[in-house]
Amino acid sequence: MELKSEKRIYASINLRLKKLGQLGPLLQGTPVRKYRKCTAADCPCHRGRKMHPFLVISTKVDQKTRTLYVPVAMEETALAWVKNFRSAKKLIAELSALSEDLIRMRAGRARAASRRSALSSSSAPETP
Repeated sequence: MELKSEKRIYASINLRLKKLGQLGPLLQGTPVRKYRKCTAADCPCHRGRKMHPFLVISTKVDQKTRTLYVPVAMEETALAWVKNFRSAKKLIAELSALSEDLIRMRAGRARAASRRSALSSSSAPETP
Protein backbone atom coordinates (compact mmCIF):
# COMPACT_ATOMS: atom_id res chain seq x y z
CA MET A 1 0.00 0.00 0.00
CA GLU A 2 1.09 3.54 -0.58
CA LEU A 3 2.08 5.72 2.33
CA LYS A 4 -0.93 7.11 4.17
CA SER A 5 -1.56 9.14 7.25
CA GLU A 6 -3.11 7.56 10.33
CA LYS A 7 -6.21 9.64 9.78
CA ARG A 8 -6.70 8.24 6.27
CA ILE A 9 -6.10 4.69 7.42
CA TYR A 10 -8.67 5.06 10.21
CA ALA A 11 -11.14 6.54 7.70
CA SER A 12 -10.59 3.54 5.41
CA ILE A 13 -11.07 1.15 8.32
CA ASN A 14 -14.31 2.85 9.35
CA LEU A 15 -15.60 2.76 5.77
CA ARG A 16 -14.94 -0.97 5.48
CA LEU A 17 -16.52 -1.64 8.88
CA LYS A 18 -19.61 0.24 7.74
CA LYS A 19 -19.77 -1.82 4.53
CA LEU A 20 -19.32 -5.01 6.54
CA GLY A 21 -22.28 -4.10 8.75
CA GLN A 22 -24.51 -3.52 5.73
CA LEU A 23 -23.95 -6.90 4.08
CA GLY A 24 -26.74 -8.91 5.66
CA PRO A 25 -26.93 -12.71 5.90
CA LEU A 26 -23.83 -14.72 4.97
CA LEU A 27 -23.42 -18.27 3.72
CA GLN A 28 -20.03 -19.91 3.38
CA GLY A 29 -19.59 -22.40 0.59
CA THR A 30 -19.42 -22.96 -3.13
CA PRO A 31 -22.62 -23.09 -5.17
CA VAL A 32 -22.75 -26.20 -7.36
CA ARG A 33 -25.39 -26.80 -10.02
CA LYS A 34 -26.28 -30.50 -10.30
CA TYR A 35 -28.78 -32.44 -12.38
CA ARG A 36 -31.08 -35.31 -11.53
CA LYS A 37 -33.53 -37.62 -13.23
CA CYS A 38 -37.18 -37.33 -12.46
CA THR A 39 -39.66 -40.12 -11.85
CA ALA A 40 -41.56 -39.71 -15.13
CA ALA A 41 -40.64 -42.63 -17.40
CA ASP A 42 -41.33 -40.74 -20.65
CA CYS A 43 -39.09 -37.75 -19.71
CA PRO A 44 -35.99 -37.09 -21.89
CA CYS A 45 -33.83 -37.23 -18.76
CA HIS A 46 -34.17 -41.02 -18.82
CA ARG A 47 -32.61 -41.10 -22.30
CA GLY A 48 -29.30 -39.57 -21.20
CA ARG A 49 -30.02 -35.83 -21.45
CA LYS A 50 -29.13 -33.59 -18.53
CA MET A 51 -32.35 -32.27 -17.13
CA HIS A 52 -33.85 -30.98 -13.93
CA PRO A 53 -31.11 -28.78 -12.44
CA PHE A 54 -30.88 -28.10 -8.71
CA LEU A 55 -28.49 -26.14 -6.52
CA VAL A 56 -26.41 -27.26 -3.56
CA ILE A 57 -23.93 -25.30 -1.48
CA SER A 58 -20.77 -27.30 -0.86
CA THR A 59 -18.47 -26.58 2.09
CA LYS A 60 -15.84 -28.30 4.24
CA VAL A 61 -16.66 -29.07 7.87
CA ASP A 62 -14.12 -30.98 9.97
CA GLN A 63 -12.19 -32.17 6.90
CA LYS A 64 -15.38 -33.50 5.29
CA THR A 65 -17.36 -32.10 2.40
CA ARG A 66 -20.91 -31.18 3.31
CA THR A 67 -23.61 -30.22 0.85
CA LEU A 68 -26.69 -28.19 1.57
CA TYR A 69 -29.64 -28.56 -0.77
CA VAL A 70 -31.15 -25.22 -1.72
CA PRO A 71 -34.87 -25.18 -2.56
CA VAL A 72 -35.68 -23.69 -5.97
CA ALA A 73 -37.55 -20.80 -4.34
CA MET A 74 -34.44 -19.82 -2.37
CA GLU A 75 -31.75 -20.17 -5.06
CA GLU A 76 -31.32 -16.44 -5.74
CA THR A 77 -31.33 -15.67 -2.02
CA ALA A 78 -28.74 -18.36 -1.26
CA LEU A 79 -26.49 -17.14 -4.09
CA ALA A 80 -26.73 -13.59 -2.71
CA TRP A 81 -25.74 -14.86 0.75
CA VAL A 82 -22.70 -16.65 -0.71
CA LYS A 83 -21.76 -13.42 -2.50
CA ASN A 84 -22.13 -11.54 0.79
CA PHE A 85 -19.77 -14.02 2.47
CA ARG A 86 -17.15 -13.50 -0.23
CA SER A 87 -17.50 -9.72 0.10
CA ALA A 88 -17.13 -9.99 3.89
CA LYS A 89 -14.03 -12.13 3.50
CA LYS A 90 -12.51 -9.56 1.15
CA LEU A 91 -13.40 -6.68 3.50
CA ILE A 92 -11.86 -8.52 6.47
CA ALA A 93 -8.64 -9.05 4.50
CA GLU A 94 -8.56 -5.33 3.67
CA LEU A 95 -9.19 -4.44 7.33
CA SER A 96 -6.33 -6.69 8.38
CA ALA A 97 -3.97 -5.07 5.85
CA LEU A 98 -4.94 -1.58 7.03
CA SER A 99 -4.41 -2.56 10.67
CA GLU A 100 -1.02 -3.96 9.74
CA ASP A 101 -0.17 -0.64 8.07
CA LEU A 102 -1.09 1.17 11.29
CA ILE A 103 1.18 -1.07 13.34
CA ARG A 104 4.06 -0.67 10.91
CA MET A 105 3.57 3.10 10.88
CA ARG A 106 3.59 3.33 14.67
CA ALA A 107 6.54 0.94 14.99
CA GLY A 108 8.48 3.10 12.53
CA ARG A 109 7.70 6.21 14.54
CA ALA A 110 8.73 4.54 17.80
CA ARG A 111 11.98 3.35 16.21
CA ALA A 112 12.69 6.84 14.89
CA ALA A 113 11.97 8.39 18.29
CA SER A 114 14.32 5.98 20.06
CA ARG A 115 17.04 6.75 17.51
CA ARG A 116 16.57 10.47 18.05
CA SER A 117 16.79 10.11 21.80
CA ALA A 118 19.88 7.90 21.49
CA LEU A 119 21.53 10.42 19.16
CA SER A 120 20.68 13.40 21.32
CA SER A 121 21.98 11.70 24.47
CA SER A 122 25.22 10.56 22.81
CA SER A 123 25.96 13.92 21.14
CA ALA A 124 25.31 15.98 24.27
CA PRO A 125 28.46 16.81 26.24
CA GLU A 126 28.70 15.14 29.60
CA THR A 127 28.53 17.44 32.58
CA PRO A 128 30.41 16.38 35.69
